[in-house]
Amino acid sequence: GLLLLTSVLLALAGCDTTTTSPTGGDSGGEHLVAYASDRNQAPGQFDIYLYDLDLLGFRSLPSLNSPSAADMNPSLSSNGRLIAFESARSGTGIDILLYDRAAQPPGLVALPGVNTGADETEPEFSGDLLKLAFVQVAGGFRRIRLMDGVPDTLLALPGLDTTGAFNDMSPSTNHDASTIAYAWDGNGNPDVFVWRRGVGLLNLPSLISPERDLDPAISTDGRFLCF
Repeated sequence: GLLLLTSVLLALAGCDTTTTSPTGGDSGGEHLVAYASDRNQAPGQFDIYLYDLDLLGFRSLPSLNSPSAADMNPSLSSNGRLIAFESARSGTGIDILLYDRAAQPPGLVALPGVNTGADETEPEFSGDLLKLAFVQVAGGFRRIRLMDGVPDTLLALPGLDTTGAFNDMSPSTNHDASTIAYAWDGNGNPDVFVWRRGVGLLNLPSLISPERDLDPAISTDGRFLCF
């Protein structure tokens, strides 16, 4: 219902240009959707937008978007305050940036435990806001990483911390990031897998298919999975 309503309202608002990675949040009764779009921009120049489903209009994001680099794949925190996104504005690859809407003035927050000289992409907040899952290139392949936001350190992910010649993509977490759904291309075409802390990979053979299975989204209680 929310996805359909979001699609209709965004179209009515004139957002039917190229858009990517919509993500929603509920901020004290506000219903917000963050997404990337190349509306009013040159081809390939994406900016982050924040749409208010109650006011049927856009929220201001001062100092968030780069005038020259694409800003993509936003993740809106469940309280609507923070937006994590990926950007190539550093000139040394793709980094994950964090924007705080409630700061005075609103602006970017340092993520010392996240970015390296390699590409970091696809940020995803846990529901409790304490962790950030993302994808980092290591040894030429994409790996899932999980940052604990309190000490800004990476957490071990036994069973996901591997060095094989394959890619892990599109992490989606439950409320406390104890369960992570993701796509993995080790079988050739990507398949969706689910990892649980203390257990490892769950045995879910019905998820494996000969087709391309991508972009999982897991519910906050870890029970339901869309992809």
